[in-house]
Amino acid sequence: MDNKPRMIRWTAPLGAAAMIAVGAIALSPSAQADPALPPRTAEELVADVLAAEQDTYSGTVSTTSELGLPDLSGLGEGGGIAQQLLTGSHTARVWADGADKQRLALPDGNAETVAIRNGDTGWLWSSAEQTATRLDTSEAGQHTQKPSGTPAELARTVLAEVGKTSKVTTSSTSTVADRAAYDLVVQPTQQGTKIDKVVIAIDGETHLPLQVQVFGVGVTEPSIEVGFTDISFTRPDAKLFEFTPPPGAAVEEAPDHEKTGEPGTKGDDPSERPGKDVEPTVTGDGWVTVAVTDLGENGDREDQQAQIDALLGQLPEVSGSWGRGRLFEGPLFSAVITDDGRVAAGAVTPDLLYAALS
Repeated sequence: MDNKPRMIRWTAPLGAAAMIAVGAIALSPSAQADPALPPRTAEELVADVLAAEQDTYSGTVSTTSELGLPDLSGLGEGGGIAQQLLTGSHTARVWADGADKQRLALPDGNAETVAIRNGDTGWLWSSAEQTATRLDTSEAGQHTQKPSGTPAELARTVLAEVGKTSKVTTSSTSTVADRAAYDLVVQPTQQGTKIDKVVIAIDGETHLPLQVQVFGVGVTEPSIEVGFTDISFTRPDAKLFEFTPPPGAAVEEAPDHEKTGEPGTKGDDPSERPGKDVEPTVTGDGWVTVAVTDLGENGDREDQQAQIDALLGQLPEVSGSWGRGRLFEGPLFSAVITDDGRVAAGAVTPDLLYAALS
């Protein structure tokens, strides 16, 4: 039996919890000397980002993550992929020409992984595995896998949903990718989140987000940095958004979850799903959102029990009225994996996870 899908199922909660923290970000590397820019209030900068029309650019993005994850390599390929993507430093090339044409290339030695969106069609290409996966990026294909959105889209989503759960201020400028930028500071006002602040550097001319740093409570250095090290606003060559699988490549179609009835999709009966997978139960809102997912009893993972036990053995035991389990607590998020196969995760302190499990 191919263990890869199940391994990914059990490593996904830590990755998903990380993305809850990452969901509050857009881009970043280190800033330089403060440049002079015309004064702008925090409210004006938020409006600038939400109204900005600059969506044509290309550049290099550097990502650094220090999330304190346990060693996932023992879970095979799925765990190794999660460990690589969620820890350490990575560099990618990005191109964008409007809202429906994007390309991202992630090099890995002599190989690379490329995600392309061109209108309603997308591709995910792995030169190492010589596989090309066709993606439906139309509205009708919203339940299939897509290339990730642009940094501007991520930043606009964050700022549009800040609402009454954050304090937004600005007090300085910085230089990112040789561009003068305003620094916008977003600080949660809700109690119980592990995120102290998110600092977004906004290009002073185009209002495109260039840099984001995410700081945990009580941590002086950012736990996540994602950002441009160089950027150009010249329109990229249209050929960059075209893709034809090379001869000999294995071509696959991304699964349509709505049709196949995979977990967490429309049109399927939860009682008929293997492992009792159901859509997550969400409690709280804003920065203190907690997602609880039922991944099934231990019997559903007997073929990888040794690897799962090795992972859980790295985590401290916890218990309460909700039962027993293992706790992961990093600088930006926490996750509890219970003995009965539930996972609670969020950018919150453990007590909020226990409350959600109860």
